[in-house]
Amino acid sequence: MKDWLMRQIRKNETAYLAFHRVYERLATSALYHLFTPHSLEKRLSKIQHRLTSTDVTLDIKADSITISKGGISIICTPASAEGFIAVFNSSEDAAMLDYISRHIRKGMMLDVGANIGFFALTVAQRSPSAKIVCFEPVTGTYKGLCANIALNGLGRRIVPHKLALGDREGSAFITTNLEGTNHLVKNGKKTERITITTLDTFARKESLPHIALIKADIEGVELLFLHGAEKMIRKHRPVIILELQLKWTTRYGYRPEEVFAFLRRLGYGYRIVTPRGLRTGSHYRELKGDLAAGNNFIFEPEEK
Repeated sequence: MKDWLMRQIRKNETAYLAFHRVYERLATSALYHLFTPHSLEKRLSKIQHRLTSTDVTLDIKADSITISKGGISIICTPASAEGFIAVFNSSEDAAMLDYISRHIRKGMMLDVGANIGFFALTVAQRSPSAKIVCFEPVTGTYKGLCANIALNGLGRRIVPHKLALGDREGSAFITTNLEGTNHLVKNGKKTERITITTLDTFARKESLPHIALIKADIEGVELLFLHGAEKMIRKHRPVIILELQLKWTTRYGYRPEEVFAFLRRLGYGYRIVTPRGLRTGSHYRELKGDLAAGNNFIFEPEEK
């Protein structure tokens, strides 16, 4: 297998050197025994594709992988490593991070569905005055978030909360085995019960200062979250960044267009995040085309 790996990546010396180190670490770790040689080759090939001509580095251990780039390091599970390498190199995520870094110089950012902290950590590193509050309800993921905040020495500027935000107070069940796509369900295997509150209630109890920006990646419950945040949105007029996909919103009985209608009523316009950067939307005239152009949308108060 080592000969196969060398032939695949010898053309790129940087990638070869990086992957020789990855291979050696994998071959001597417990991870090696989790895969057949063929499946391990396929996974290494995928990771090689992600690392070619990048400055991403990996530190492989028996039960975790640390991914580092640009002064930020995150510890993740082996199963999620490929996805996070893609995030580190995503042009769409880079466009969103550039936008956030420019707009978060004053005020607070809320990272709703923070996962293990990639966005919060990157924003904190790029914007030294930024204060960030994170919400992540899944126990294992929340522990990873806290570990990554500590790893990067950002505990004074990033505050994590083990909570889900929705349109009511109470509890619910959420999947625990889907890495970055865990979502609310009625019940079932591989789930846990979590606490839900509304952003309006949380902001009042915690006496949050001015909220400049909200990023919510919450697998289909965006409209429920917005309903529970309406008072805060009217008061603070934050920029709101949402990922919207029909296959996710359908789980909860609504369509992405309803999110646009809600925010239009509150006086928001929007931009679309595309692989080529940010694009101005049609101002609600051609929502079908706007939704086809991308999954991530930046909603801005029209008075700004």
